[in-house]
Amino acid sequence: MKPSVSISTYVPKFAPITLQSSSITAFEENCAKAREAGYKGVDLFINEKTEEEIEQIGTILERYELKVAMLICIYLAERGVNLTYPDEQKRIDACRIYTREMSLAHRLHAATMPIGLIRGKYMQDDTPEAYEIRLADSCRRLAEGAEWNGIKLCIEPINRYEIDTLNRVDQTLEFIQRYSLDNIYIVPDLFHMNIEDRDICQALELAGDRVAHMHVSDSNRRAPGMGHLNYEEILSTLKKIGYQGYLTLETLNFGETERTLVQGAQHLNRVINSLE
Repeated sequence: MKPSVSISTYVPKFAPITLQSSSITAFEENCAKAREAGYKGVDLFINEKTEEEIEQIGTILERYELKVAMLICIYLAERGVNLTYPDEQKRIDACRIYTREMSLAHRLHAATMPIGLIRGKYMQDDTPEAYEIRLADSCRRLAEGAEWNGIKLCIEPINRYEIDTLNRVDQTLEFIQRYSLDNIYIVPDLFHMNIEDRDICQALELAGDRVAHMHVSDSNRRAPGMGHLNYEEILSTLKKIGYQGYLTLETLNFGETERTLVQGAQHLNRVINSLE
């Protein structure tokens, strides 16, 4: 397992991004900080960029030897792109927009992409079955582009205060199995799991090899070790299920960015090393 950190190339409306960058210069400075603190990868939050900017971003990541663990296009959800529109043509268009971002993920050698808020909420008078049928249809469309681009698509269970669908890991796994979505994976987030899942370790064991990526802020959205989650137990469970991927900080820093960055890396590396 390898420590990773969330980093953006812009300042979004709201997101738990540890290192937010208002310019390419700031992005490079943040990459340097991430590498110095001991991170091996990044979850890259990106919005629309020119070809020149994309080249610059790729060059900077290579310079600091940071791999893109996950490419996240949360700006699309902010613009209303929704994978579960009742109108089929709108769903197809949404899938095309997201598939376009997969080619960018491929260029930046990203390992995964999420299906988070972009999956949308229940519509008025919706039923869980109708919603899931629409989401499964979009997942199948997206899976083709993901396979072609060498990316694992991951549904992120998100707590009930942010979205009203697929809040828990077991719900997400059941959805994947119910609709035979063999090329869709899960990205558990410990912050959301602490709210929704009855037992974090049991949920991770249940998901097993469907876990393709991990978000690891503590119970209070601070860095690992600054809340009440038992990281020794959690990472031991991840090791048990054979997870060898990235552990990405998605934190709110409360004015303590440097402390959050250093604390996160130190705590994760200490626990990872203790399990070897």
